[in-house]
Amino acid sequence: MRYGVLALVLISAITLGGCNEGVLDPKGPIAAAERQIMFNSLGIMLAIVIPTMIATLAVAFWFRSSNQHARYVAAPMRTAASTVYRILAKPCLP
Repeated sequence: MRYGVLALVLISAITLGGCNEGVLDPKGPIAAAERQIMFNSLGIMLAIVIPTMIATLAVAFWFRSSNQHARYVAAPMRTAASTVYRILAKPCLP
């Protein structure tokens, strides 16, 4: 256990030791604009991903097997013929 932690610390130090001025240290106006675009896109992505993850956990929590208040009602099965009827024939009927 102790050697595993030591190995993890050493690998992390070696990996991060090569890090220096990178993508987030802009030089010039175009690089600063690209940095702003990257932060904006990150914010937009997180605005979508975080609520999706929360909703996934909420649905999993609500429909857990020990929750007696949640009732699962399966949708009726549709055959291929009924799907074709709904798409093609039904809109033509008055």
